[in-house]
Amino acid sequence: MYSKFRRRYRPDLIGASYELNVRWPQHSEFGVLYLALGPEHAALAALSISFLRRFGYSGPIRVVTDAAVWPEHDYDCEIVKIKVEHAPRWYKTQINQFGFDVTLFLDSDILIISKIDHIWENICFAELCISLESPQVRDFINYYWERSDRMRPELAYMHRSGLAQHAFYNSGVLLFRRSEKVERMFNCWHEEWRRFGGRDQCALVRALVRTGIKVQLLPRSWNCPPTHFQSIADAQRAGIKMMHFFSGPQRLRLPALLEKFDDEPGVVQG
Repeated sequence: MYSKFRRRYRPDLIGASYELNVRWPQHSEFGVLYLALGPEHAALAALSISFLRRFGYSGPIRVVTDAAVWPEHDYDCEIVKIKVEHAPRWYKTQINQFGFDVTLFLDSDILIISKIDHIWENICFAELCISLESPQVRDFINYYWERSDRMRPELAYMHRSGLAQHAFYNSGVLLFRRSEKVERMFNCWHEEWRRFGGRDQCALVRALVRTGIKVQLLPRSWNCPPTHFQSIADAQRAGIKMMHFFSGPQRLRLPALLEKFDDEPGVVQG
């Protein structure tokens, strides 16, 4: 079984050692995939998975993690343990190596607050589905130019490359099909990320441009920050399916939102 896993998922490209705990068939047609590196992200992924199950998803879930011990209530997941030797985005930009035939990749800080049945339909329109973070790369450049000296070389590179007007995507939710085009895109994404070694979104834009892969745009409801909502129930009423707590201040709000959600009557709780 281990040798079959190596042949299919090619861990030699990742540069890490693996331990497999299989509870779902390895050749499942579709499934949800998480990358959970470090204690904080392992805890967030466990929470995300609990809500995924709570809202009715009963299919395969695969978690790539370096956690020595996964939470006791693991919600029937397949755990792939790795020894981390690089920055987390080294692995994220190659996460397709761990995917299913059709994969829904979720960042560990995604909180599912609705059934996800309809998201799979998007794969009929393109081999890669993703949501916008902002209309243009220019918005990202303008926001971070004075806020991060470390990011400025890459931001300047994006401007020089003529990509400032290109759509800017958020990689927290990725729906993709196993194919040569998708594999080529991930290879380019990893290569472009290694150019600067910072965040992964600008590298993703460059990879999409280089490969010319067709992209299906996911509605914002599948990848929405909690910024404008006072409660999870407010987000549900606005039609939000997944909330993305991708910054420290947003994660600080999470315990209070969860407590209020469990106590608030008349909301959809799974």
